[in-house]
Amino acid sequence: MKTRNDYVSNSSSASFIVITDTGGWTTPAVNPDGAVYTLPSLDTGESEFGWQTERYYDLSSKLNWCAIILRSKREQEKYDTPDETLKECVEKPWFRSAEMEKTFMKVCSGAGLRIELKPESDDDNFECYIDHQSNVGEEPDNARMFQSEKTLRDFLFNDGSYIDCSNDNGGRDDDDYDFNTRRYSSQPEDYYKA
Repeated sequence: MKTRNDYVSNSSSASFIVITDTGGWTTPAVNPDGAVYTLPSLDTGESEFGWQTERYYDLSSKLNWCAIILRSKREQEKYDTPDETLKECVEKPWFRSAEMEKTFMKVCSGAGLRIELKPESDDDNFECYIDHQSNVGEEPDNARMFQSEKTLRDFLFNDGSYIDCSNDNGGRDDDDYDFNTRRYSSQPEDYYKA
């Protein structure tokens, strides 16, 4: 049995994020003509975070992840009662979609990226998603990159931070299982710490 220190789901697909400030820093490739990047994007990076068994270290996938979280959170807040809204504003003010979006825009702008978010009503909702039990509605910890500007910069621009998409049906698709160590070859040490 594997034990993880991070988010664990009882869904057959389970995605979670890893944020570090100990890796190297990537510099985003800024479009010289000042084009606006519309997110989530079907053209760059991963935009479907579900059943696959992959890790995504690239900036485009991380930008898509943030945009999907923001859209989902904004949609979820439409159904909050006034008491739920007040409680969240007091306990975790950074966890409101308006604050998350403000932080996202500021961090991206500071890195030279001009971005905009597609509205939730677009037809691509089935092509840009985070699987149900990994999305912000059921796993709020997958939005923790918005807690501060530093945390968001670490998530987006640190090459040691990543999105881990996997499932609980036997590890990675291309993994070899070592019966002596009882681990899959691609799984990092943190999967096995108690």
